[in-house]
Amino acid sequence: MSFNKYIALTYCIALNTLSLLPLVSQKLTLLVITIGTLLFLIKEETDFWYIKVKRWVVVLPTLFYTLANNYPNHENIQYGFILKVMLAVNIAMAGIFQLFQKDKYQKYNGIYLLILSYITPTFSYDNSLGIYGFEKNILWQFNFMLLLSFLYTYVRWYPDKEIEPNNFTNRIPYLYSVIIPPFISLLTNKSHYWTLFRVYILYYTLIIDSLIPQFQQISVEQSTVEKYMLKLKKPWLFVSSITIGLNLYQRLK
Repeated sequence: MSFNKYIALTYCIALNTLSLLPLVSQKLTLLVITIGTLLFLIKEETDFWYIKVKRWVVVLPTLFYTLANNYPNHENIQYGFILKVMLAVNIAMAGIFQLFQKDKYQKYNGIYLLILSYITPTFSYDNSLGIYGFEKNILWQFNFMLLLSFLYTYVRWYPDKEIEPNNFTNRIPYLYSVIIPPFISLLTNKSHYWTLFRVYILYYTLIIDSLIPQFQQISVEQSTVEKYMLKLKKPWLFVSSITIGLNLYQRLK
């Protein structure tokens, strides 16, 4: 097993373990997220406005989500509605960003993301788990996985610069945050776990990316990318178009 594979495996285990912390102690989770957010505020550096804004659209909602799980019965705050709006806006931002990409497949994926944001499920509080999340929405979760994975894999984060399609440095860790949650939700038959793992895996990925960027230098060999990833582009988007259609049908019927 190569060094990069050891890093990838360690990273995956660490993210999953950290994401389980709220099930052990919500108070401790709030403390960890607060400290992480303060460190992020001090260390966060990027020269691209979209990434800077997108990161804060992830960090602050994570803090709010943690607060909601700690104080779920606050009479004057509609946690479920606010969390739904936050997630919908987050998805819509990604969709709008892709609409400005030169590649037509990126534009299609951006349109699908905007549709997905429109049909974002409603949040509810699960007393047994002690967390906010979705009811049964496994199709939406896998649709989210397909569309965000496509974005993380193929998007050019800096449209004004030439980035080769095989440049996957710092991309694979973000794929964890969209691939792991729906499978955990499906295997445990607890849809609320999707939100838990999606929120915290992405949050810890951003924090680690800011504080220890060397830890995320996980790359894919050029031959692997050329052989598989580029050939998957069209069928990948085709499957996504089917799932977004099924989601719309399910929502409108």
